[in-house]
Amino acid sequence: MSSSSHNSAQAHWAHIVQAAISASKQWSEQQTAAGIRALHTQLDAVTAGPVADAFQNLSDLQQDLARTWSQQQASTLSAISSRTQACASDLRRAQTKDEVGIVIAGYANDVGTHVREQLEQTMTLLNSASAASEVLVQKTLTQMTAGAPPK
Repeated sequence: MSSSSHNSAQAHWAHIVQAAISASKQWSEQQTAAGIRALHTQLDAVTAGPVADAFQNLSDLQQDLARTWSQQQASTLSAISSRTQACASDLRRAQTKDEVGIVIAGYANDVGTHVREQLEQTMTLLNSASAASEVLVQKTLTQMTAGAPPK
């Protein structure tokens, strides 16, 4: 092999290597760009549209539930406190064992009735919140599967 053909082969080989390096670099850049586009698409799916709305709606529902439940508990504790104070006052006025028994029985009945009513209200609240969250999730899933924009 002559020196000229050897140099020509080396030049040809170098050109092929340079082309391969350039193609590899372009492929890497395209893969990076495709990966970034996929990331943006996934972020859009989570931060916009039905999914984001669902998270916000469920968060709002949870906050409403916590606020309402807290108000119910405060109301219950206030009512029991008032009944306890009234019971203590009635017990101070009681003169006989029978009067003490009547006061305590009345107190237990009043508190028991109030607690039962509050438990019923709490169960209604929890059932309503559960039904509302189920509706929100089903609505979101329906929108996502249909590709519909959020409403």
